[in-house]
Amino acid sequence: MAEKATLRPGESAPKSEATRKTVGEAGIYVTNPKAQPTAVIVLTGLWDAVAAAYDALGAGDPARYVFASCPDCMDPNILRDTLETLYPGVPRLIITDQDPSGQKARKKFAKVGTLAILPGTGLAKDYREADPKKRWAALLDGIERALENGNPAPRQETGVWKIARRVLEGTMAAKAAGKRDLEAWRQGQRCGGMCRATTGGRNYFSTRANLYGQMVTAEGQHAFGPILEHTLFHQLEQKYPDLADVIRGGPTEHPLSPQWHPPTFLEDGRHWSEIVKARRTAYAREHGWAEWPGKDPGQFKATDLEALVDRMRSAYLLTRIPNAPDSEAGLRMTIWCLALALCALRAEELWAAGVPTGFLPWIWFFGGPATGKGTALKVVAACLTGDLRTYGSQRFGGDEEYDWLTESVLHLPICVRDELDSFMKGRNIEDLKTFLAGEALQLRKKFGTDMAISPRPVVIASNTMHLNQEDEASQERVTLVELQPNSLAPSSTRNNAFESFHTWLEREGKDLLYRLTLHLYKEFRALPTTKSRNSRSAMLDAAVSFLSGKLHINPDEVFRPSVENKDEAILRSAPWFTRLVKYAQHEIGTQSSARPRVLDVWGLRLDDPNQKRTYYRYLDAFQKAAGSTGVPVGRFLVTISSTDAGAASRFFTFSQGDAHATA
Repeated sequence: MAEKATLRPGESAPKSEATRKTVGEAGIYVTNPKAQPTAVIVLTGLWDAVAAAYDALGAGDPARYVFASCPDCMDPNILRDTLETLYPGVPRLIITDQDPSGQKARKKFAKVGTLAILPGTGLAKDYREADPKKRWAALLDGIERALENGNPAPRQETGVWKIARRVLEGTMAAKAAGKRDLEAWRQGQRCGGMCRATTGGRNYFSTRANLYGQMVTAEGQHAFGPILEHTLFHQLEQKYPDLADVIRGGPTEHPLSPQWHPPTFLEDGRHWSEIVKARRTAYAREHGWAEWPGKDPGQFKATDLEALVDRMRSAYLLTRIPNAPDSEAGLRMTIWCLALALCALRAEELWAAGVPTGFLPWIWFFGGPATGKGTALKVVAACLTGDLRTYGSQRFGGDEEYDWLTESVLHLPICVRDELDSFMKGRNIEDLKTFLAGEALQLRKKFGTDMAISPRPVVIASNTMHLNQEDEASQERVTLVELQPNSLAPSSTRNNAFESFHTWLEREGKDLLYRLTLHLYKEFRALPTTKSRNSRSAMLDAAVSFLSGKLHINPDEVFRPSVENKDEAILRSAPWFTRLVKYAQHEIGTQSSARPRVLDVWGLRLDDPNQKRTYYRYLDAFQKAAGSTGVPVGRFLVTISSTDAGAASRFFTFSQGDAHATA
């Protein structure tokens, strides 16, 4: 339907014998479709075109130029095609209004013709309101520039238009493959590197995900309009109208989505480095992934495993694993680190293939400072990516509610958490258990869109181990690896050993770890996963057994210290036990015995309902650990008085005996 020419109050229409032609549903006004002009001037107001034609008539050039008018909402493709059909090859000049709507339309019409304004005409919003004595001369200047520049090349696609083509081609390919509308649109966005702006609206960032830890910035925002104006979108709309409606809703992907990250091994079993370099980018876009950020691992050497064990022995020479020979600390840490990496790759491959992963490993390295906990995390990261960065101290999206989830899941097939020196919240423990059971973690409320984090192993490193003594399910799932400093060596010597090892990692060790892990995994992936024996995860048992066979050690012996030390380690982490230790150290001192009140030792008051519940919980835990003998605390054996005197009058008895020290 053509746009109606409505007069303003007090105006009369200028008389003109020029004909009028309307093309398209949105309405394009052309002053003289029969003319052979030297330029076509397009204005975004009907009366602007009429006023310009009237000025041309007054200047004696009524047929030299053709004036066209269209609304701001006009599709630029229709406008360009219409004018190219009527006046093929004739330069076009685009003049929009100076209001916000006109400024927005100016970006949209940039591919139709040469953009221009009317300089020197004052504060006029459009051509009709400009000074009649100056507007025609200003318009002629713009016409001369249009004649010099010519029209933009047809279908030229650079910048946002190129992004639009990639996005729409990826969407159509996913839809043709049988995916649902939303899933097809999400894959298309990943093909074009599109994610929604955090400021809201339909603007988007153009990014290749979070490569190398670099987050997108506001300077990369683009308008969503070119997506809907692209030729491919009109083709998609005709073929898949429901999918077009989904796309009109705007971008959905969040820049923190781990679904950007491509898997390490492809569906046909190849590693990314086995694809020809020139083909890698196209392969990633076809599957809706970001470009593979990894590097070629290099050629595996038969001496790589032996060289790694020698380096790990030297690094952990002055570190002890309780209940294990001191000389085997480096060997055992080699097995734990490589086993974690193999399980991470296996879980990623199984999930991508739609096969259940089973229970996944949860390993917790804990112990004193400078015992190699953080170094072990760097070794695991190097095994998986050839880089030492773990991202284990960065909260996921800055979210402080999650105790264990970090941005490591964006870059690694394993979840790494460093320095977790607090107890996890109950809700997070439930999420962690579900995650380790092989189910994806859904994050919807926080980020607004459905974001799934595929299940993967979890590894935590901290100075102290904080695990709820009453949470038997977590105790069953976790594998604890305690690292203690060797008391016979000064800390400076131990620090120097780890510093030398870290230097080796930076120079050549990370490349060795990367190629060694990929070589071992190609053999490990072919082995069947049997029943678990020493942990909840059968996958971890299989990995430790596989590596133990190569390093000539009994796999049960590798697990033995973790199994035997677990109860004692969890006891030492209990808050009621920690308060007993502190009281013995600071209040009893060198005395041989003491009989303090229980409430004083634990620092609780029964008049506070919350502290009263804590008191009863501490009592139950103490009595369970004490049994019929008591709880050894340092050089004391601690027992508790009977319940005859009431809860407020119960006493601890610290008696010096021959009990083994636990703190």
